[in-house]
Amino acid sequence: MEEQPRGGVHVAVCPQCRGTWVDWMDGDLQRVAGEVGTSPGGRAPDGPVGPCPQCRNALARESLYDAEVWRCGHCVGAFVAQDAIAIIAGVTPPGANAPEPAAPWLTRLLDRLGRLFTPG
Repeated sequence: MEEQPRGGVHVAVCPQCRGTWVDWMDGDLQRVAGEVGTSPGGRAPDGPVGPCPQCRNALARESLYDAEVWRCGHCVGAFVAQDAIAIIAGVTPPGANAPEPAAPWLTRLLDRLGRLFTPG
């Protein structure tokens, strides 16, 4: 793994497949994937990607937004292949486009003001 500055973070990149190791302290995996982006070259790994580069524990495969990532159960870092980075970075988080619900007190206040100023 080669340490590289990518976007606003420093990540470890595999020189063979161009996959990215993301430490849990780097932040939300989707945000980091958006900052890191993809790099040319490399191939997707076939099967397990080896031990965790931080603590040498086994990595477990998991699905995130229909993309495959390999996560360490000990240090919670994740290995993300190039194709998975593109998928994760392009997904709109659940509820991102949903309007903020009005606070209950605000709803009651507006309802009362509406009744006060509505003729009838």
